[in-house]
Amino acid sequence: MVVNHQRLRRSSRSPSISEYRAQWRDHRCLLQSGKNLQKNDISSLVINSLKIFPKDPKAIYLVLTAANVSVDGFCRSTCGDHFYTYPSFHSAGQMLPYAWVGNSETQCTGFCAWPYAKPDFGPNTEPLLAPNGVGVDGMIITIAKVLAGAATNPYGNAYYQGDASAALEAAGACSRSYSPGAYPGYPGDLLKDVKTGASYNVGGVMERKFLVPWMWNPITLACAGQPQRKHLFSHPIMHKLGGLNRSLRQAALC
Repeated sequence: MVVNHQRLRRSSRSPSISEYRAQWRDHRCLLQSGKNLQKNDISSLVINSLKIFPKDPKAIYLVLTAANVSVDGFCRSTCGDHFYTYPSFHSAGQMLPYAWVGNSETQCTGFCAWPYAKPDFGPNTEPLLAPNGVGVDGMIITIAKVLAGAATNPYGNAYYQGDASAALEAAGACSRSYSPGAYPGYPGDLLKDVKTGASYNVGGVMERKFLVPWMWNPITLACAGQPQRKHLFSHPIMHKLGGLNRSLRQAALC
């Protein structure tokens, strides 16, 4: 499934926000590789979606693969990543930023869905209860990470730390930090749903709960995250996640 997000700007003084535009599913399994994909296949999905989506370099095209789909590098070195298309006839001569995230539910929750699953490495901590399901919440964590990277470093030559070949981007620099007090093996002092016991740090439309990583603040030179509790359900991006959450539950490539 390919989801189109457009980066918008309210004014010159306000930060840009993301708008969830539309989605496209490869119901007919147009890729000959089926459920075993290479990175080039992800780019092909984006190109195929341009039959429906506008060719917009200010947008981010988000590819979501189902739990029964394997992607080269998934579960071994990455849970998701962001790239860009090369200028071509299909992209109207433009470089289009896109991202991909896989569903680890049946493949590697310990690698891609911590703290909602026991980690494959590091401290052997007990998993927390996921508000939307382990696979879906693992995807949401990675979606937040790769969208932050695609927005701040879309072509690999913008904002990152370290070497470009192994860049630490906005959320990657704060890996596995989700709340105050976080340290290796502990995600931080998260909020807990009194009804379900699920742990989260931000909320969306219809009081849905999510866990998203903290990001590097270049001003304070420290990781930073969600605002005060009373504002948890007021952020526009969190409201967009409500609709995306429904799409994640339905996502299937073949």
